[in-house]
Amino acid sequence: MQQIEQLQAELQHRLVDLVLVQLPAPDDTPELWTELHQLTARSQMVAFCDQVHLTYWSSLLRCPVLANPMLSARIRQHLGERLQSNSMRLLVVDDNKTNLAFVKAMLSQQQFEVDTAATGTEAIRLAKSSRYQLILMDIQLPDMSGVLATHMIRQLPQHQETVIMAFTAHALPDEISQFHQAGMNDVVIKPLDAHKVADLIRRCQQLSPQNLIPG
Repeated sequence: MQQIEQLQAELQHRLVDLVLVQLPAPDDTPELWTELHQLTARSQMVAFCDQVHLTYWSSLLRCPVLANPMLSARIRQHLGERLQSNSMRLLVVDDNKTNLAFVKAMLSQQQFEVDTAATGTEAIRLAKSSRYQLILMDIQLPDMSGVLATHMIRQLPQHQETVIMAFTAHALPDEISQFHQAGMNDVVIKPLDAHKVADLIRRCQQLSPQNLIPG
């Protein structure tokens, strides 16, 4: 692709494992590179440029910026280093904005990367273009049930093994059975607190240890 807009559109609609960017000489359109900087926060990228521009681009972008030529061995090295430093990435789905902000703040304190969604449609869209180690799924959403959203997310190849927890204020035995049938691993009862966060992470490690990125 030759345009950042094309890349943005592509990343909105499908999961891309790695983006390699060949950077030009610095120009007079910094707003374009601000957009690229923002994309590096959500996507795994490795950029390359001429040696003389290395300091400039390294100060501007979050992703690794390497000097030309583009060598596969160096790409693998930097990807390995980044995976070792990444924290867990979570998705919290709740239609209550106050609850959403509170839960995001609490989880972010644990140095987790937290995305949020207020509808099932938004949760599915984010899940299509991202990998999450944990999803907290509210059951009562404005556009569809969390159960249906979970069922659809479970169809995505990258979320076959993701830990998905029903996030609800109450759960009867019949409801819990329905949650499991949809592909949820367990239930977290609202409100979230520090003890539940610790227990949640512990259960995630027990349920899917191979799916967690070491920190």
